[in-house]
Amino acid sequence: MLDKKNNYIGKNMRYLRKKMGITLDQFSRDVNIAAGFLGLMERGQRGASLENLIKIADYLGVRFDLFVRTDVSLENPEENTEEEKPIDTKAEKHKRYIIKKLTIMNDDEVDFIYGIIKKINQYELLKK
Repeated sequence: MLDKKNNYIGKNMRYLRKKMGITLDQFSRDVNIAAGFLGLMERGQRGASLENLIKIADYLGVRFDLFVRTDVSLENPEENTEEEKPIDTKAEKHKRYIIKKLTIMNDDEVDFIYGIIKKINQYELLKK
């Protein structure tokens, strides 16, 4: 078992994942790490490779040094309550999710999505 006193990684993972409104299963699929392993990490029972820690921090949108060395929930003390509450609207969560997905797509996939958005915009203009 890891030293929980100095281990912010698991607490930060759980806090940031919930803040983003993402389930453990979705998180697992997005970072390509087993959900069970991520759960053990969140509880401070497993560590991860440097490569996976960097991947997780990038996905969660936090600087690596803050992710591993500080309690990120304390950055905004007013949000640090017993009961975690969502801080974003559903639309904001969707925007973040789409942006995350776009960052891992290849050029052809991005062009395809761009084409879909253009078609939606053309349709909206026709409706007016």
